[in-house]
Formats: sequence, structure tokens, C-alpha cells
Amino acid sequence: MLATREDLVKQDRMILRVLERVIGRAVGPDEAQAMLTAASRELDRVFPGIKPRKLGDLIWKQERER
Repeated sequence: MLATREDLVKQDRMILRVLERVIGRAVGPDEAQAMLTAASRELDRVFPGIKPRKLGDLIWKQERER
């Protein structure tokens, strides 16, 4: 179940839309997962405990407020 997996991101339109806007091209679910996993590893150095799911949640909330 996705809800218990810190390493997985729910691939919905908001997450994909943000990534597409940032890199300037379409992004598929597998690529989005890889991007958020890599980004969370980098961010974990400064913000310990950030996992892909948390990063996805933060992106989703930010996009919702746009």
C-alpha cells in the first residue's frame, strides 16, 4: 500500500505538472519517481528525514495553492 511507503510518491497530475514546468518537457510516472527520489536524497543532507513521499506531499500542497 502506497500510504505506508516513504520511498514512493503518488504520481498525480499536480506532481507531474510541476516537474514538467521545471524541466520544460513531459515527464512520465517512473521518471517523476526517480527525480523525486534523487531530489529527496540531496535535500536530506540539509533537511534530515525528507523522503520522496514527504517531498511529493510538499510539492502537491504548494501546487494546490497556486
